[in-house]
Amino acid sequence: MDADVELTKDSDGDPKLQVNFDGADFVVYFYGCSNKTNCDSIQFASGYKTKGRVRKAKANEWNAENRFPQAYISDNGSAQIRHYVYLGQTGVSHYDFIVLADTWVREQKNFEEFIDW
Repeated sequence: MDADVELTKDSDGDPKLQVNFDGADFVVYFYGCSNKTNCDSIQFASGYKTKGRVRKAKANEWNAENRFPQAYISDNGSAQIRHYVYLGQTGVSHYDFIVLADTWVREQKNFEEFIDW
C-alpha cells in the first residue's frame, strides 16, 4: 500500500498530516504535545460535504453499530468521522501504527458506503 503524506501544522502549531493512504484521503491531528513534539494522542479524521443529505439519525445508526470511528454531523450538514488513539508516553510501534492506519482506511471506506458516498 502506498501513502502520500504531507506534514503541515494545525491552528495551534501542532503537527498535522494530510494523508492519502490506499486511495483514502484523511487528516491525522496530534494532541497532548509538548513544545509541538512528543504528542500523546492522535485523531484520524475525514469529512464529507453531504449538504445535509446525511441526517443525525444516520450518524447515530452508525455509532450504535460501530465501535469506531464515531460519526458526527456538523452544523453545516457535513458528515464526519473521527477516531482518537491514545499513544501513551512511549508511542506505538511502527507495525501497530500501520495496523491502525489500515483499520482506519477500511472503516472509512465502510462509512462512505454507509452514507452512499
